[in-house]
Amino acid sequence: GFRKVVVATNIAETSLTLEGVVYVVDSCFVKQRAYNPLLGLEALCAAPCSQASAAQRAGRAGRVRAGKAFRLCTEEHFKQLLPAVTVPEMQRSDLSS
Repeated sequence: GFRKVVVATNIAETSLTLEGVVYVVDSCFVKQRAYNPLLGLEALCAAPCSQASAAQRAGRAGRVRAGKAFRLCTEEHFKQLLPAVTVPEMQRSDLSS
């Protein structure tokens, strides 16, 4: 047997199904565009993912057989510091142009 390691962006949360995925290792971070109105700049920032995104990521494991997700944060961090849902992109973008 062999193990296949796939490194994926957040597109794999919902739009991609990989057969045979048994384990998911989740950093609990996401890179997302965010607009800073004070500076007038939009940047790509690393930020904690939402609890909903983490649940989607965990759902990638065990589609065909039993699976397991490993989150690289404590349960306390997950519950207290990760937002429940992702802030919509419209609320993080410059809508003036």
